[in-house]
Amino acid sequence: MSTRADLEHVLLADPEIMHGELCFLGTRVPVRLLLEYVQAGDSIEDFSEDYPSVPMEFIAEVLRVPGETPQRGLDTSCS
Repeated sequence: MSTRADLEHVLLADPEIMHGELCFLGTRVPVRLLLEYVQAGDSIEDFSEDYPSVPMEFIAEVLRVPGETPQRGLDTSCS
């Protein structure tokens, strides 16, 4: 099972990209869209077809994290 800190290699929050919204690395596709697809009952295949720039491995990593994925940035602090 992945943790949020494990997602640093698949996600990026950069103020210069989508106003800092958490996106899949190397894309301008917000993670929020994947979560919306899942919550709406749409398939992962539908998401992948609609956003082919997001590798299926990235999608699988995000969905392995328990709980809700943050919309902005990853808290990787040790405090």
